[in-house]
Amino acid sequence: MSIDYEYLNESSIDDNLICAICNDPFEKPYVTSCDHTFCYTCILQQIQINKSCPLCRSSIENINNIMPVKTRLILNMLDSLLVKCKFCEKKRIERGSFEDHLKICRKQMNCLCTAADIRCPWNGRRDQLSSHVQQCPYEQIRPILSEILTRNRYLEQQISFPKVNHNENQQLKVEINQLYQKCQQLENELHQYKIKSVSNQNNSTTTSNNRPITFESLLTENKFGSIPDGYAGLNWINVRYTNEENARLINSQKNYDRLSVFSRGYTSIIHNDGKNPVVISSSIKQTFILYACEIMSINSSDDICQLNIIGRREKKVIYSKIVSLKYNISKVIEFPSWINLNEIEFSISKKLYFILTWIQLKYE
Repeated sequence: MSIDYEYLNESSIDDNLICAICNDPFEKPYVTSCDHTFCYTCILQQIQINKSCPLCRSSIENINNIMPVKTRLILNMLDSLLVKCKFCEKKRIERGSFEDHLKICRKQMNCLCTAADIRCPWNGRRDQLSSHVQQCPYEQIRPILSEILTRNRYLEQQISFPKVNHNENQQLKVEINQLYQKCQQLENELHQYKIKSVSNQNNSTTTSNNRPITFESLLTENKFGSIPDGYAGLNWINVRYTNEENARLINSQKNYDRLSVFSRGYTSIIHNDGKNPVVISSSIKQTFILYACEIMSINSSDDICQLNIIGRREKKVIYSKIVSLKYNISKVIEFPSWINLNEIEFSISKKLYFILTWIQLKYE
């Protein structure tokens, strides 16, 4: 499925338009020599792994055994499927016209990096994605990491094979352990790169552009604590930062389910101190523009919380917004035209904890 849109009325979509591999409507449909149709990316990955049709197991030796679907009726049906833009939330856009919509969509924010599946934490405007991917360290090591994972799966299969003798088995275990250590080393190098990158960006005296402010660099000294005033050019009241381990202390769920933000690659988040309202203000005599933030409740999973957001200038309320939050489901909140501010307040109903993964603003 596209990261840019989601389908409307999925239950009403004709089953004949659904890919049997990804269970979504066909994207660039291709037909095999055994007359089965799949998304191009899906069947290409299948060929690389199995070289057979996932439905009938007929042999598919290479890409020459599949052909693009050219039936105009099928392509028109796919193009006419209605979708919702994930950036501006506009509905009832025909899928075939979505690229045209993106060209005029004014809120192309929070597109994830293509390496999000291997923990790249970047998010930003879609038109900035290409530039980021060219420099993304996660994408740069993808071939190496993919090779390691493939080799690791192969070795695990060999170990489980009953005819492997004891000596070969021990040797394979050694190789797996070496590969695991190499993976750990790569992960540590990426983590250090990320900390250094964020630290260089955030430890400035002013917020000079509209980049998202994240909190990984705070972990270089302690695993949790209060955010120091001046961080990213702002003052922080009733705000604490924490890593995943210590975030469990503010998680109201007794089973301590892993918070979803950490599974997406964040290593540090901030939360309200003592369940009090969070106040973020300018540390210099200058106003700023608030663009967006990502926030999540860690209240009981059965409840819906109301988050009240207030924008002030010289202690006077200029803007306000109320947002509903569910447990462990993060929400990106956008603020069109919230300009000329020097203070923002976040408060949640019932005096509960909430967490913030990033906030995006710019000094005027």
